Parts: sequence; structure tokens; C-alpha cells
Amino acid sequence: MKLTMLTGMAGNDFSLAPGEVTDRFSKDEAKRLVDLGHAEKAPPPKKPETKKEWEGEREELLAEVVRLQAELESGKVREAALQEQIAPLLKLQDAISPFLPVSATETTNSLGVDEKRD
Repeated sequence: MKLTMLTGMAGNDFSLAPGEVTDRFSKDEAKRLVDLGHAEKAPPPKKPETKKEWEGEREELLAEVVRLQAELESGKVREAALQEQIAPLLKLQDAISPFLPVSATETTNSLGVDEKRD
């Protein structure tokens, strides 16, 4: 069920602002949020009725696609720039790590795993 949030809400993997429409909750959770006054059922989306409205919606969607494609390309350029910065840092790490105390280089990349130190 789609809800329109009336209050802000956040969890470990989400954040919702008042007025935001979401369908992330189960039917029971959604009913509970509505009953508590934190959300209301979202109205069904309005479908275009005339050819002009359909064309307007199509143009908006095409503009959004162009914007998202540009954002993707920008992200790829930024990723490449960051990769170029990482390579020399990894070389530096390899060069200096033999001179560092063992405890300074110990890390764990896994969540929920206790780190063991001497």
C-alpha cells in the first residue's frame, strides 16, 4: 500500500520526510502507521486525460532521462578521477607499511567481527 507520510521517520536503511510517498512498508505496518496518524493512504496517481497531457508527461519523462544520463556520466568521470587518486595512495601504503607497527595496520572490513589485537 502506498502511503503519504505525515511525519518524518528514519531507520537503519531509510529516511522519509513528511509529504513523501512510499510503498516500503508491509500492509500491516502501513495500516498501523495510518492508525497512529503518522501516514495516510496515498491518492492514486492522476492519469493524463488528453493527448496534450500525455505529451507533456512524455516530455517531462524524457527530460528526466536526459538529466539522469548526464548525472550517470558525471558520476563515471568522478569515479575515474577518484580511482586515479587511489592508485598512488595504495603504492604509498605498500611502501610504508613495513615500517609501521603491526597494530597500526590491523583493520577488519567485516561488520560484526571482533577485531583481535595483541
